[in-house]
Amino acid sequence: MAQRFVRGVYIDKDVEMRAKALAKVKGASFNQVVREAIIKLYRMELGNVRPEEILQE
Repeated sequence: MAQRFVRGVYIDKDVEMRAKALAKVKGASFNQVVREAIIKLYRMELGNVRPEEILQE
């Protein structure tokens, strides 16, 4: 899987603190916690629809 850095994502202080606390408890990195959160929310909202199908429109 290709990786790339994304810039310009604003995370307020409250969300940042929660993500850092979760990362510490899980023994994971901040980036991993954010990645897992996005994937989990995507699956909850959209199920198994491929992102490519949505972005083609």
